[in-house]
Amino acid sequence: MAAKNVCLVGAGNIANTHAAVLATLPSVAVSTVVDPNLALAEAMAKSLGGAKAFASLDDALAAGGFDRAHILVPPPLHDPIATKLLNAGVSVLCEKPLAETSAECGALIQLAASKGVTLGVNQNFIFNPAFRKLLDAVRGQKLGRLRHVNCIYNMPLRQLAAKQMSHWMFDKPLNILLEQAVHPLSQICALIGNVTDFGANMRMRRCNSRSAATTPFGRSPRFATTASSSPT
Repeated sequence: MAAKNVCLVGAGNIANTHAAVLATLPSVAVSTVVDPNLALAEAMAKSLGGAKAFASLDDALAAGGFDRAHILVPPPLHDPIATKLLNAGVSVLCEKPLAETSAECGALIQLAASKGVTLGVNQNFIFNPAFRKLLDAVRGQKLGRLRHVNCIYNMPLRQLAAKQMSHWMFDKPLNILLEQAVHPLSQICALIGNVTDFGANMRMRRCNSRSAATTPFGRSPRFATTASSSPT
């Protein structure tokens, strides 16, 4: 079987995770690494056993050698990079969120369909082993008919602990929903099926503890997502 050659667009921390998982898959090889920091791209390419490194996606596409790509860059770059790859006939797996607006997401979905290539979003929470057991139980109606889902997402925010206040998610309140709320929402969608309506809200809670981490907005975020589905 011919190897499936993958291009990693972005050589930051998450790229190491993708590369490690891809290395476990048969007939899959990372052939190309792209990052504007060429030294970073070259270091990752070398660790992958001779992959090619490029500082620009245009140069990588001109050189060829891959037919699928993982987009591992900040969210504002997802749409333009995915558009360029899809137009070149390259299948794409994009880190979440797919794009910053529903219009951009819709355009990417239509473009992938028109080019006959695959477009996917990496929603890793729906593959958690515990969640897969719950999903199997719900689909098999082992817990009875599903009538309501309440997903509580309460986890430490690594970027706050590391004081990475320049992170994209802290640029404006909406971004933290796109960066974090998609995790519980992806699980809700997997559980309830065909989503016909969706809403989200976020409220800011002041931290009482002096040692508590806060966002650049001066408060710590709490958010909730709601979704409804067609009757089944």
